[in-house]
Amino acid sequence: MSAPTGVHLAADPRGLHSLRQLAASGDPSAFKAVAREFETLLLQTLLKQTQAARLSLADDGHGNDGLGLYQELLQQQWAQQLARAGGVGFARMLERHLVRTDPSAQTG
Repeated sequence: MSAPTGVHLAADPRGLHSLRQLAASGDPSAFKAVAREFETLLLQTLLKQTQAARLSLADDGHGNDGLGLYQELLQQQWAQQLARAGGVGFARMLERHLVRTDPSAQTG
């Protein structure tokens, strides 16, 4: 089984299920996929906090829930695309650490 490829929506639960199956299979590519997904979540959190801070400064007292949902989905997609494009390097660091600490990934 190989790592999921193609375009996946950030909020797609099937992607998480595929990732779980990949990790359970013992496939070495699982480290890279898990690390990239973790970096995606990290970037999404950073984007969300940045947006929340910006909105709190510009709050006019008229909340718009529809706009909030749109912005959250957009932040998820941005985070996913940023991570796929190389992110901030956190996924590469995490992948190296996971490979070093997994006894099944050690050779000889």
